[in-house]
Amino acid sequence: GGLSWHNLDLVLETADRLYSSARSCQFSFHILGQAERPSTHPPNVHIHGGVAYQEVPNWLAAMDIGLCLYRPGPADYGSPLKLFDYLSSGLAVIGTPHPQMRQIFRQLDQTDLILSEGSPEELAHILEKLADDRERLRRLREAGRNAVLDQYNWQAAVRAIYQEIEKIC
Repeated sequence: GGLSWHNLDLVLETADRLYSSARSCQFSFHILGQAERPSTHPPNVHIHGGVAYQEVPNWLAAMDIGLCLYRPGPADYGSPLKLFDYLSSGLAVIGTPHPQMRQIFRQLDQTDLILSEGSPEELAHILEKLADDRERLRRLREAGRNAVLDQYNWQAAVRAIYQEIEKIC
């Protein structure tokens, strides 16, 4: 999206780094949403513009990894909604240290997918490691999808609220 807390610069710098490497054809970045179009970007970046929300799962089904890259600040106080979209679509997710994402990644035992430096080199390294370990990528994708099916869904949220109401009554 075009919201200021998304770190599009990190995506573009990482894409450029990977495009300049020997593995350039292995990585494509697809940006959905009203992102401000940069004047130039590497050929492995595809900016598709706004997509109707009900069409997002079709796009995500063709992807392996979702990037939840937020700048520090206002995004820390909101829910990382795209994280849940990515997990429910069976994507592995790499993210920045957003408080709720840290909690979820810890629960999934995936804290190594949270960027500590937020540098293009770090993000490229994690992407390359996942590309080299397809079995781990498959396990990450499955674990995230199961977390949404089992816990991070409206049915579970309503059940938790109801249990709290019962405690009060």
